[in-house]
Amino acid sequence: MPVVAVVHRDAIPGSPAEYGEDAVSAVYEMLEESLVHIGGIDSIIKPGDRVLLKVNACWPVSADSGITSDPRVVAAVVRYLKNAARVRSVTLVERSSIRADSFESLKRSGIYDAAVREGVDEVVPLERDVRLTVRIPGASVLRGDVHLPQCVVQADKIVYLAKMKTHKVCGMTASMKLSQGMLPWSEQIKYHRNDIDQKIVDLLRLVKPDLSIVDALWPMQGQGPGSPYRHDLIKDFNTIVVGQDPVAVDSVCARLMGFDPMFEVAYIREATVAGLGEGRPDRIEVKGERVERLSRNFRRGDISLVGLHPKIDVYMSGSCKGCCHFTRTGLDPWLADEEKIKDFDAVERITLILGKDNPLDIRAEHNPPKSYVFVIGDCARSHRDRGIFLPGCPSLSLHGLMPFIGLSDEEIVAKYRRRLPEGFVP
Repeated sequence: MPVVAVVHRDAIPGSPAEYGEDAVSAVYEMLEESLVHIGGIDSIIKPGDRVLLKVNACWPVSADSGITSDPRVVAAVVRYLKNAARVRSVTLVERSSIRADSFESLKRSGIYDAAVREGVDEVVPLERDVRLTVRIPGASVLRGDVHLPQCVVQADKIVYLAKMKTHKVCGMTASMKLSQGMLPWSEQIKYHRNDIDQKIVDLLRLVKPDLSIVDALWPMQGQGPGSPYRHDLIKDFNTIVVGQDPVAVDSVCARLMGFDPMFEVAYIREATVAGLGEGRPDRIEVKGERVERLSRNFRRGDISLVGLHPKIDVYMSGSCKGCCHFTRTGLDPWLADEEKIKDFDAVERITLILGKDNPLDIRAEHNPPKSYVFVIGDCARSHRDRGIFLPGCPSLSLHGLMPFIGLSDEEIVAKYRRRLPEGFVP
């Protein structure tokens, strides 16, 4: 039976962006306590091991956004690995999302500085590392070549430092989905649709961390994994979740967020059925805090595009989660901001066409800057002549495309293509 530690404090000094030694010491003590619960660090990592530490720095944003790994936890983990575990080296790695520069994300989030202060040996933006071509035995969707960073293969032990957040497509994200950041961006975007849960499980077949640490000091609810809504950031959860089985760790995180892990989180269920870990709550031993005492009903993410704004018409027919997710992710920063949403005052209508089998007699006028029609994703290709076609499966859609009001069609298309990953041909 896998053991998962849940350690909580009523308060932790400072914030992710502004903190002192007292905060790092507090988290260090939490980490020490959690590792005692699961049998001690010596049972997992040996002195002299070369450790790869995978963090979450998906975008170049402030640490106080709650989107990235908390620098307070990063500092404590690096300190613990260097001092208590006496490892030979710690290599911190990340591959950010949507053409973001990973080094910039690590710097902007405060993760880089926190790790360097604690003596991290190397920081590797994974887009700069050598890639090895591998295959995943038994894969459901990642059946072809997958390109794994060389540093992952060279590590003696792998530690995941994940962030506990809701996710609009797969419900939640914690340890298991962190493997997504091992892939080059051209492969990250593939299968980011209804089959995302199977992709997450395929990646677990390829890379299984030796230790999973989930940062839930400031977790995110609602429109995660990068919500712009202020009320989606929870600043008083002050918890870490630690274990060796990433499936069990994610199952406990799901319960802390108010999810039924085997009913509501498909990738936990699939990984359990595949024998890659244990997601059934009654077969996981939780030590430390009781889940029932800490759990809350986190607001679920929403990818629906209907009824978001009076000036937005949507024809979504048989669209899947992928295009809906990236479209909603593009719109949310404007819907959440009282100033940005005023941009819609300048237009009469914005029409979004996505999915298969939309009627051919859609009444939609593409007449910029008065009105815009966006045809989103390969499934809607038959409507491409109605407006601006944003291809892909999934399409990146409006994610990173706004603001577009006032731009020509050519400028909008060029802006969209600059967001596409190298090697991804829509």
